[in-house]
Amino acid sequence: NKQQLMDEDLKALEDVNSELLKKENKATAEIAESKNLCASLRLELKESEEGRNRLLEECGALREEVVDAETTQVTLHSVKDQKEQLVSKVQSMEREQKALKDTNSGLQKKDNGIQESKNLCVSLQLELEE
Repeated sequence: NKQQLMDEDLKALEDVNSELLKKENKATAEIAESKNLCASLRLELKESEEGRNRLLEECGALREEVVDAETTQVTLHSVKDQKEQLVSKVQSMEREQKALKDTNSGLQKKDNGIQESKNLCVSLQLELEE
């Protein structure tokens, strides 16, 4: 009877030991799975940080491009203003040139009239002398 109780106790201990081994194996597997998940998350985090750094660099480059574009825009506005001033100046000079041509034409007509008068005077003077 005592042997039977010892055998039953031994069987119960082996069963408990077997269950504990199963739980230990399950815990070991879960720990390994957790470690793998952590390693995967660390890798994702590293890739995320690298992606973030790339985006920050790209943003910096885009900011520089925006500043360059704004500078170019200001330059273009300045050039446009200068062009408008030059066009206005050229138009003013063209008006002056036309006015000078008109004045010159009027002076030429007067000069021709004076020359005709001189010729007439010379002609009359010749006639008078004859």
